[in-house]
Amino acid sequence: MQCRLGVHNAAAAGAGPLHPSLNSLSDSALTAQTFFDAVRAFTSSATFHGTAELIDEVPRLRKVVADRERELRALGAALDEQRREHERAAADERRERDRIASAFLETYNREYERHRGEGKEKAAEIEKLEAEVRRQREDIARLHKSDEELVRQGSKARAALEAEKEKCEKAAKVIADSKREMERRGEAARKEAERKGAELAEMAARLKKAEAEAAKAKSSLLVCHRENEDLQADLADTTERLVELESFTEPLSDEKWETSISLLDELWRSCHDLISSYFRKDLPKEILMNSYAWSEIKKPEDFSHNIPLPQTNSAAAKSMRIAVILAILARLIDKYLFQPSYILHEESGLREILIRQAIENSKREAFTRGIFLATFEDEQAEIADELVTRIVKELMHHIHDLLPAAHVEGFRARLEQIVQDARDIWWKAQRLRLRLEPDFQVEDYGWERPIQFQFDHHPHPHHAGALPASKQQQQQQQQAKVDTPQQSPPSGSSSKASASASPQTPNTGSSAAITPGMPAPVGPHIPVKEPEGE
Repeated sequence: MQCRLGVHNAAAAGAGPLHPSLNSLSDSALTAQTFFDAVRAFTSSATFHGTAELIDEVPRLRKVVADRERELRALGAALDEQRREHERAAADERRERDRIASAFLETYNREYERHRGEGKEKAAEIEKLEAEVRRQREDIARLHKSDEELVRQGSKARAALEAEKEKCEKAAKVIADSKREMERRGEAARKEAERKGAELAEMAARLKKAEAEAAKAKSSLLVCHRENEDLQADLADTTERLVELESFTEPLSDEKWETSISLLDELWRSCHDLISSYFRKDLPKEILMNSYAWSEIKKPEDFSHNIPLPQTNSAAAKSMRIAVILAILARLIDKYLFQPSYILHEESGLREILIRQAIENSKREAFTRGIFLATFEDEQAEIADELVTRIVKELMHHIHDLLPAAHVEGFRARLEQIVQDARDIWWKAQRLRLRLEPDFQVEDYGWERPIQFQFDHHPHPHHAGALPASKQQQQQQQQAKVDTPQQSPPSGSSSKASASASPQTPNTGSSAAITPGMPAPVGPHIPVKEPEGE
């Protein structure tokens, strides 16, 4: 409050003593000195040694107070200087008041307000400084307590400084080494740049040469492009003709031929079971005495044999009859059904031609066979149905009189079903890529030695060198059959199966005494059993 009044009075009167607050601060310092002297005397005893340390801070605080006083004096001097400037301005205003009286008054008021605000600011700053002095006095105790902590922190900082100094020395060494390395690399880069420049010059020359070659290649490419278009047109035309040509043939199948072989084996078992189920039974006496019936089976048109057919009901006679009938059926099926195509007659020679072609070129054989199979396919299906009827009719012609009248129609119906199954199986086999061909050459299987039949005083015949009756079954199991149609290994491809499903051949019966012949590894077989006992 005194400070603000002093400033106002100085501005109003134009002169006066020093600022009152400055004198009060000096008096306060003297009073503080007297107080600290008294305290030092009072604390000289052993009980107040701790207070002595606080007293040691008095010189520093005194220095701080002196610094604040100097600042205050500087502020007072600044204030006096401002006052003098104000007085000079007032004098100037008085000299010029006649000319610019109104302007001077306005300027004076403005300057007065500004100086008044500055005075207030200075007073507020003085109050802040006094508060700072009080806070510093309060901090003395805290500073003393934290001195040891600061010393410890200083030690740590000194150690950290030493460590950083050592790091800096190492870093300086690394920098020097890096600088030398960079200089070396710079020199190498300069040389490399010179070399690259030479290479670029060479590459530029090569580029010009390549551009010339590219222009030449471009013209050549245009020529090749035109030639390629012509070739593409030829290829499209050729492809179209090839597709048209392939459409003339029956699609071929890559299915393994083992499936057809398995079906044909099962078909043969069905044939064997069917014939055995009828001819394993005793024939009536009138049939045994019918010479005409036996003449048809002894000398069939499609199968010449020397198998004796005793007109008895012995086990051997039954087995011989079954073997001959099976052989006749096998050859009828082979003659009529097992043809590469039904578009030509079985005597046309197509089968033999395709066999020769398969030996020389299996792909050409498959293609040729596919053309025949695709020719009038519906008509071939009708012919296949007619061939089934023909096979049944011809076989029944041979054995009709050997069957009792009551069994003829039943046998015919079951036989027709089996032959139909054979037709369906072969219809699919015709369209296999691998060609299947039956083979009736028994010499290929080591059965070239003829089989001789002899009769002694016993009612049952023996064969193969008049073996004893007790060894007849063993000989029948070990030696080959009278005649076994088999297929040779496939030498050509065949066609793909048509849409007809593979037939499920019915199993009409079984025989524990007679088993199917040895299966050929590459084709269907229809073996004929030699006689054996029940």
